[in-house]
Amino acid sequence: LNSVGGMCNAGTLLAVGFEGQPPDKRKALEFYLQSAKLNSAGAMYNAGILFAEGFEGQAPDKSRALGLYLQAAKLNDSYSMFRAGILLSEGFEGQAPDKRRALRLYLKAAELNHARAMYNAGTFLMQSYSGDESVLKQAKDLFSRSAARGISLSMVQLGRLYLGEFSPKWADLEKALFWLERAKSLNDPWAAKYLEKATQYA
Repeated sequence: LNSVGGMCNAGTLLAVGFEGQPPDKRKALEFYLQSAKLNSAGAMYNAGILFAEGFEGQAPDKSRALGLYLQAAKLNDSYSMFRAGILLSEGFEGQAPDKRRALRLYLKAAELNHARAMYNAGTFLMQSYSGDESVLKQAKDLFSRSAARGISLSMVQLGRLYLGEFSPKWADLEKALFWLERAKSLNDPWAAKYLEKATQYA
């Protein structure tokens, strides 16, 4: 336990339990925080999860979680960027949502190939569309990268884009059906809804 990795690994074992021992998340948190002081992004992320969700009678502390995620984000941890983006986008503990900041974190995580961050960033951009076609192009590119990594939600968003839901300039029924069928093959619950809409256009 003299190394950063050793402390973080010990925390993970304690958090999930091992060799018949029940989880001890309080002790796990101690190890994570020790490791976090030594600049372990993984430990910051793991400690953030515990604070965000609460544990063993401890109420969630999302402000503390966000602080840890943002520390890890400075160390280029894409998972922490993604988690911080979720907290900021939803708001918490009396804090109003900060979607601009959330989008910046999602885009940074997307640069680091976080597939769900690509989806979230693309969705934010799509929802903000007000006539600037470059916004939809950026969203499309993010969804395409995410879909290539198997994220069915991004496939559905591509289907919606190519159904012309946001701009008729993007309408392409063949592409819409392609992405929606792929999402359906992955059992995405939204795919059937938009496939029905696509068949109405056919």
